[in-house]
Amino acid sequence: MTSATLEDLHQRLTEVENKLFTPGHFRGAEAECLGILADSYTKTDLQLQACTVILCIQAMFEQKKPAKQVDHVVMEQYGSLLKAPYQVFAVWFQYKVYHRDLRSACKYGIDYLAENKSKLDQWQYDEFIELLVFHCLTKLGKLKRALQFLKRNTRLSTPNKHKYLKRLTKMISEREGSGSGSGYGDVSVDMGPMSNDKSAGQTAAQTAAQSHNSHTTTTLNKQQTTQSHTTQSHTHASRNQPKETNDPEIKETKISPDNDISAKSSRWKRLVYIIRKVIKRVKEVAPVAFALVFVGVLLLLMKNAVSAVQFQHLKAEARKFLNLFFALDPLSR
Repeated sequence: MTSATLEDLHQRLTEVENKLFTPGHFRGAEAECLGILADSYTKTDLQLQACTVILCIQAMFEQKKPAKQVDHVVMEQYGSLLKAPYQVFAVWFQYKVYHRDLRSACKYGIDYLAENKSKLDQWQYDEFIELLVFHCLTKLGKLKRALQFLKRNTRLSTPNKHKYLKRLTKMISEREGSGSGSGYGDVSVDMGPMSNDKSAGQTAAQTAAQSHNSHTTTTLNKQQTTQSHTTQSHTHASRNQPKETNDPEIKETKISPDNDISAKSSRWKRLVYIIRKVIKRVKEVAPVAFALVFVGVLLLLMKNAVSAVQFQHLKAEARKFLNLFFALDPLSR
C-alpha cells in the first residue's frame, strides 16, 4: 500500500512539473505541491519531499511571493531551516539573496554551516562557501573578512580554495583601484533576474537528481517518474541560482557583519574614519554633557541666591544690635 501510494505521489509531482509548472501555471503548481506535501506518505520518502518543496519554492518565486511565505513552507516541513536538507536550504538561501535580504541569508548560512558542516559532502561544502562569500559577504562589503576566512579555511578543497582566493583578490584589487571603498559600508546588491543566472553550480537539483535516482531503482515506473521530475527540478533550480557562489566556516574565523578598516588603507582614510567616530561619540554624549552643564549652572545660581539672602539677614541683625547698643549707652542719655 505504501509503495503504491508513493509511486502515485511521484507520478503526481511529475505531472505538476510537466502540465502546470513548465507551461507557466505557477499558482496551480504551488497548490498541487502543497497538496502533495500535505499527504502523510510524502514524509516517508525524503527525496520526494525535498523535490516537492523545491518545486513549490520555484512556483512561489515565479509568482513573486514574499520570503515569509517561503519560510513558512520550509519550516512546516522540517521544523527549522537548519534541519532542511542541503538542496532545499540552498534554494531557500538563493531566494533570500534574490530578495536582497543579505543579512538574514548570511546569518542563517553561518548557522547552517555550524550545524551541518560535518554532514555536507565536499562538493556541497565548497559550493555553499562560494554562495556565502560571493553573494553575502562581498555584497555586504566584507571583502577583507572574507579573504581572511578563505585563507584560514582548512575544509575547502585545495583547487577551489585557490580559485576562490584568486577571484576574491581580484575583486579587492578592482575595488581599491576604482576607489569604490576599502571594505567597510554596505554595497548595493544587483543580482539580476534569477531565471537567467546559470553559474551558481548545480545546488538543489544536482543533489535531488543523485539521491532520487539511487532511491528509486526498485521499480521501472518509479525510476522513470523520479528521473523525469528530478531532471526538471534540476533545470528549474538552476534558473533561480545567482551568478556567484561561496560559503565560509564562520565559527572558526569569527566573521561578523561589523565594518572594519582595511589594513592597506591610506592615512587620510584612517584619519577620516577616526574623526567620524569622534563626531559620532560627541553626538552621543552631547545631550548628557548639556544636561550636566545646565544642572551645574542652576546649582551655582541657587548658591549665589542663598548667599545673598544670608548676607541681607546678617546685615539686618547687625543694624538691630548697633541700635540697641547705642540706646543703652549711658553717654547717650
